[in-house]
Amino acid sequence: MGRPVLVVITSDQHSCSTLGLCPPEGVRFDDGGRYAPSKAQLWLWDCWTDFWSEVKAIRQKANASLVCVYNGDATDGGAHHGTTQTVSSDPEVQNYIAERVFSVPRALRPKKSYMLRGTAVHVGGDSAPAETALAKHLRCERDPENDSWASWHLRLSINGRILDFQHHGRGGSRPWTSQNVVSALAAHIWMEHKLAGLPHPDLAFRSHVHRKGDSYDAFPTRVIVTPAWQLKTSFVHRIGPENIADIGGALCLIQPDGSYEITFKTYSPELPALRPL
Repeated sequence: MGRPVLVVITSDQHSCSTLGLCPPEGVRFDDGGRYAPSKAQLWLWDCWTDFWSEVKAIRQKANASLVCVYNGDATDGGAHHGTTQTVSSDPEVQNYIAERVFSVPRALRPKKSYMLRGTAVHVGGDSAPAETALAKHLRCERDPENDSWASWHLRLSINGRILDFQHHGRGGSRPWTSQNVVSALAAHIWMEHKLAGLPHPDLAFRSHVHRKGDSYDAFPTRVIVTPAWQLKTSFVHRIGPENIADIGGALCLIQPDGSYEITFKTYSPELPALRPL
C-alpha cells in the first residue's frame, strides 16, 4: 500500500505586478531606489504564507507526499495590455521577487514540482524564458518531450488517477453563467479524448481566468479552475468591473486506492470602505 499524495495547484502569482505577490521587504533597484509593497500586497503575502502553512499541516496530518504544480503566469513583466502596473522591467528585480515568492513552497521540500507555461504577454514571449528560468531555479521536473524546465501541457498518473494540467481555461464572467462554462469545458475535454480513443483524464486543472470553478460530477472528467494570487488590475477594472477576485489555490489529496478529495483554500479581499457623507 502506497502513501497518499497531496497535489497542490497554484497559478497566476503574477510576481512583479504591483497587484501581485511581493515579499514584505520589497526590492532594491540597481540605482539605489526601492519598491515597497502596498497594503494590498502585504495582505496577499500574508495569505500566501498562510496558504502554505495550511498545506504543511494537511500533508503532515495525512502523512502524504507533496507535489506542487505551478499552473502558469508565475511572473509578470513588460507593458502588456498597456499596463503601468509593473514593479520593474529589470530582469534582476523580476527574478528576485519571483524567487522570494516561490521560496515559500520550496521550503516545504515537495517530492516533485512542475511548472506550466502561462500567457506570453505576462511571462516573456512564446518561449516563456522567465518561467523556464524560475522552474530551473526551483529544480522542477523537466518536460521529457523537449527537455524544458516548463511545460505547455502536463499529464500525471497518481495512484491510478489521470491528472491533466494546462494554464489556459475558461470561466464565465457572470455568476449565473460560470457553472455552465466550466461544465461545458469538462464535456469538451472528455469528448475529445473519447473521440480520439484515448483515456480521458479524471481531473483536469485549468487557470488563467482568476476565478475558481468546479464541474463536480457533471461529466467523467472533472474540471477544476484555480483561483489566482493577483488582485484586480486596471485592465480587469475595465473589462470586468463587477468581478471580485478569487485569491487562493486548490488541493487534491489522492489516497492509495485512487479515491480523492478536492478542496479550495481561498481568501476574500475587502471591499472599499463605506464613506459617510
